[in-house]
Amino acid sequence: MTLNTVDHQCAVIVQARTGSSRLPGKVIADLGGRPLISFLFERLQRCEAVSCILLATTDLEMDDCLCEIAMEHGVTVIRGPVHDVLTRYAMAAEATSAQTLVRVTGDCPFVDPDLLSRLICDFYSKRVDYMCNNYPPTYPDGLDLEVFSREALIRTQAECASSEQREHVTPWMRESG
Repeated sequence: MTLNTVDHQCAVIVQARTGSSRLPGKVIADLGGRPLISFLFERLQRCEAVSCILLATTDLEMDDCLCEIAMEHGVTVIRGPVHDVLTRYAMAAEATSAQTLVRVTGDCPFVDPDLLSRLICDFYSKRVDYMCNNYPPTYPDGLDLEVFSREALIRTQAECASSEQREHVTPWMRESG
């Protein structure tokens, strides 16, 4: 799928950490001799609508190995607070000039690059601040994607006070109108 208008810059921000409470280390779990998150990075790199990929992870030492994997794939690493994922996203946005941002979670290694391209193209054509394919659920878990403008992220970072919403990044965007 090709973008049929001006050259847009779109950055994917992958949120991931190894300290998951339900399944620690799941994003670096071995799958066929490779870390799970490697599959995600490779699939995102096949999406022609994406200009760069960033990993937004914690500043904890336990995530050093995750950072090494990301750098092996040419992914820019941003490190920040453990529970304030929204701040990590804002930090990642500051590291790129992209005006369009995509939220992907590191435990979704089988994101479809064509589906992502279509969602990004729809986002551009509809000229909205936020678009997703998971509210209401449209695709199976693991194919969840959210696209939003840089301005929407900046506003969310400035106005969202709820620690619960800051941990999950986009609820304030969806609920604010």
